[in-house]
Amino acid sequence: MSENIDTLLENQSLKKEFAVRNLDLSQVFHETPDNLERENRFLRHLLDWVQKYSELRYMHLLETLDEEFEIIVDGSWHLDGCTGYCPDCFQRPWCESGCQSCWPEDEEAGKMFLIDPVKRYLSPSRISLEILQKLQAEEDKKFEEFEKGKKDKDIPIEPISFDAEDESDFPF
Repeated sequence: MSENIDTLLENQSLKKEFAVRNLDLSQVFHETPDNLERENRFLRHLLDWVQKYSELRYMHLLETLDEEFEIIVDGSWHLDGCTGYCPDCFQRPWCESGCQSCWPEDEEAGKMFLIDPVKRYLSPSRISLEILQKLQAEEDKKFEEFEKGKKDKDIPIEPISFDAEDESDFPF
């Protein structure tokens, strides 16, 4: 009887951890009340994944703040870590764009390329390259259709030119 109570309490505690972190479990998890031990194993694994991601974000933030940078008077500075270059990004396994784009580094590695700090926590399978290639092909097709539609409608996409020396000429 006490095992059942312990299992139930652990289950509630694990779910509370996700609630405290403001993470919606319903997006990735379906309850199995008939097998709480199995559910708890899954929740522990998922929580471990979340904690590893938090550790990586924290390490990146410390590295970023350790570098010198200029104070920005106007505008904003983002500490999200995204440079747009997925193979060099610690957030790639958790990022929608990073998980849906195939880069030359992926092709060369034969799987999703990950930087060393991420490799301490994750190891992509060989099938990840096939998935990335498929998703990249779908994105390329969408972009080709967009480009074709752009030509048909003569929509200007090129950057707006402005005089960088004259602040009144800034387009924003």
